[in-house]
Amino acid sequence: MTRRLRPATAWIVFGALCLWAGGCGDRKEKEPRSARGLESLPSLDSLSLETPRSEGLQPLPDAPLRSLEQLLALPRTPEVELDLGTVYLRADNLDSAIVHYRRGAEGMPGDPAGWNYLGIALARAGRYEEANEAYDRALQADAYRLETHINLGNLHFRRENWDAAIREYRIAATIDSTDAKMWLNLGLAYDRAENTDQAGRAYRKAALAAPLDPLPWELLGNLYYRKELYAGAADAWEEAAARDLSRQDLVEHSRKLREWQESLANP
Repeated sequence: MTRRLRPATAWIVFGALCLWAGGCGDRKEKEPRSARGLESLPSLDSLSLETPRSEGLQPLPDAPLRSLEQLLALPRTPEVELDLGTVYLRADNLDSAIVHYRRGAEGMPGDPAGWNYLGIALARAGRYEEANEAYDRALQADAYRLETHINLGNLHFRRENWDAAIREYRIAATIDSTDAKMWLNLGLAYDRAENTDQAGRAYRKAALAAPLDPLPWELLGNLYYRKELYAGAADAWEEAAARDLSRQDLVEHSRKLREWQESLANP
């Protein structure tokens, strides 16, 4: 059997950068020598680098019991304004949602919920500075509001401010250490900040907090793959596939890695 060469770290990093950028297009230059003969290894382009689970962490507020028509017929109390904001947010009418959430939040400035939902609507509209201000107002009203710290962390993540995102997720962890999605997002932020050791720890904590969720294991496998810890990557992908039987691609990735390692051990 022909001995296969181990992929160079630079090639793995290049693949990761291509994935983050959405693909690097056709490459006309020759492949690096270390990349040749590795057809059996899974391509990094087929692996996921997730963004934060914003919707899972901070779901949309429940739909009001009253319809839009009923709400419009009522006196415009702060509570009604917040309900109107929710109706428009759920309909993805962000401009109207922002208007009504702002009225509701300003009518009840000591209630963090209105500011929190205003921040969500502003963030979705790409108005990040205003969203940051709304989340700050929510935290002024309740400094220990878990979802606001997570939302603020997600906002920093979108802006690629990894240190600030990590800070907010860590605060959230002190408020509720059992929130699996918070640990997942913390791992993602550490991953982007290239603190892979801390990322791996956070992914494992996410897996412990949500033992049936395949995603922490998948991301842990991806992390190990990029670090060239192939046995760990194969193990983690198999754990993910065991929790989601539809992910036969992960089973195939794991199989190819193990075959490649066996070829090195038995040239």
